Amino acid sequence: MSLEKFINDLRGQPVQSWAEKTAIVTIVVEILKAIGWPLFDIAHEVEVGSKHDKGRVDIKLSAGKKSVLMECKAPRFNLDVALGQLLRYAFHDGAQLSVLTNGVQWDFYLPFAGDALPAAWSELTVNPPEELINLVANEVQRRIGHSPDDGQIRAFLSQSANAMPERAAAQQRPPGPPVKPRLPSTTGRRPARPLRGYTLWGRYTEVTKWKRMYVKVCAQVYERHNTEFSRLEEGLRSSGRKWFARNVGEINNPNVDPEKIPDSPYYVDVHGNAKGLEDRCRRLLAFFGHSESDLRIHKASFP
Repeated sequence: MSLEKFINDLRGQPVQSWAEKTAIVTIVVEILKAIGWPLFDIAHEVEVGSKHDKGRVDIKLSAGKKSVLMECKAPRFNLDVALGQLLRYAFHDGAQLSVLTNGVQWDFYLPFAGDALPAAWSELTVNPPEELINLVANEVQRRIGHSPDDGQIRAFLSQSANAMPERAAAQQRPPGPPVKPRLPSTTGRRPARPLRGYTLWGRYTEVTKWKRMYVKVCAQVYERHNTEFSRLEEGLRSSGRKWFARNVGEINNPNVDPEKIPDSPYYVDVHGNAKGLEDRCRRLLAFFGHSESDLRIHKASFP
């Protein structure tokens, strides 16, 4: 089948409702085949990145010493959110070309083009994606044992918006002192151990904020159960208040604004402490028939 015929046939399909894996197999791989790329040279879920920032890219194409990294999302996904992650992986991997696509939109990047570096860095620092904020927070945590809040990180990145990473690291300092550690109480009990990440269905995700962990778990569950997710609107509630809803106004919680579940049309109520949010994660899994043991919470250990 020619590429033109494939694209014309695709226009009649309900692609906006497709999940990420469906888009990869049905659109991305088929387009690669249509342009003549050998099927056996399409590597999936390849580990890339640096020693301290490893991850997996959806597709890696190799031709001799040259390579192309492709990050693929569901058709309704906002590609800007994944740009920072893809560019970091491309720099570390030495990829000559990087592709960010949701099957419908295709964005191409030349990571080592000198004129593109300042523009890319400026875009990432003016509107930093969550991956970049987490990367900075985790690195500061590793160096001094404490993590700055999101506001400090965004302020620092905004100041370095017009500088290359090497210059920004040398010339800028994050505003304000790091958050002081919690001291043990007078009763001799230690403070709660900070969150380091979680493993769900064998996939480890590094995260230090409980609310972010809850939203990420919701996103993973939605990826598996997107056609059944509407059952949650009436199936999971507390005190008559919805936990999930398509209309943000239906989650009427005066304590905290609902958050959008990435790559989905749903909002989730994220109000709660660490124990409450962990319990919600496990109840969410149980609702769809999964074992609570599928989720493992990783916390930092005290010396």
